[in-house]
Amino acid sequence: MNHLQAQHLHELAAGVYSCVTASREADEQEQRFGLLAARRWPNERHH
Repeated sequence: MNHLQAQHLHELAAGVYSCVTASREADEQEQRFGLLAARRWPNERHH
């Protein structure tokens, strides 16, 4: 494997990691909002 291939793989891995981290943070925020919504509107179901 040459230097360019190694650099490309490193950038690709970093991009995947940042995407996974960002989506995980978004999921946590949605869960928090869902808990708040459930407390405020217990009779409504949010999809």
